[in-house]
Amino acid sequence: MTAETERLNITIEKDLAMELKKLTSPRKRSAFINEAIRYRIEQEKKEKIHLLLEEGYKARSNESLSILDDFEGVDLENWDEY
Repeated sequence: MTAETERLNITIEKDLAMELKKLTSPRKRSAFINEAIRYRIEQEKKEKIHLLLEEGYKARSNESLSILDDFEGVDLENWDEY
């Protein structure tokens, strides 16, 4: 199964182009660039999810502390037995 492709005209820094030429053959460059872009996109998505989770945890911290206070008495019950 062949993925649908699109031809792009892009500009990259000369030193990156030279490194790319050293690492890959002409027929493998597109695959290399596809893999690099896919990797970077996944990293961006993970970072976004991490930031959203962090915001959510911070937003709920007061609520969590309130619930903790509500159950403090129950948590401490029968601790003398241990």
